[in-house]
Amino acid sequence: MHFDGILFDKDGTLFDFHKTWSNWTSDAIEYLCGDNSAKKKLVAKALGYDQKNQSFLKSSLLIAGTAEQAAEKIAPFINDMSQHEIESFLLNSAKKVKLIEVIPLEKFLKNLTLKGLKIGLVTNDFEAVAHSHLKTAGVHKYFDFIAGYDSGFGIKPEPGPLLKFSELFSIAPHSVAMVGDSTHDLFAAEKAGMYKIGVLTGLASHSDLAPYADCVLDNIGKIETLLT
Repeated sequence: MHFDGILFDKDGTLFDFHKTWSNWTSDAIEYLCGDNSAKKKLVAKALGYDQKNQSFLKSSLLIAGTAEQAAEKIAPFINDMSQHEIESFLLNSAKKVKLIEVIPLEKFLKNLTLKGLKIGLVTNDFEAVAHSHLKTAGVHKYFDFIAGYDSGFGIKPEPGPLLKFSELFSIAPHSVAMVGDSTHDLFAAEKAGMYKIGVLTGLASHSDLAPYADCVLDNIGKIETLLT
């Protein structure tokens, strides 16, 4: 199988979603709600987070939603902060999260680069956070394109940022693979006319992704077996 470009989602695809974001979410709820247990329950429910088990529901807004959407959802329960202040807090704290790579990314991305592929990242996180995370992981240099929900190209599941990647590098969409752990990634790829690769390093199961994917892999490391 031949591709000229490959696009990755970030959380749940390059970085293990639960191991990276569970403690961050718990700490964020603690910061926003203080010792008000009733408020904590409301915020956790709004975010789709199980406080008792420190795990995410499959319906969690944090899986594929934006920080703006999260802030809007929980703002009614946070009386002493505006929605904008909540969003800014989420941005600044997310930059400092401890990242857990699904596989050693340096070697994997270097191999893709050596095969001549253009590599991009399309996330519904802030663009600034995406840049920060890739730099922290030491792999920023391998990405030719990085788009967040605030980059001006639209957000997944709409195809805007995917098509911008194709346009910038004059690559036909059918020669690009989009890799992600959620149906948002796959729906965006379908609308863009790209090859759809689901991975099981987020919260979605094989049965969740398979109806919408061209293939479902255990993790991104298996992608090299597809390439010619």
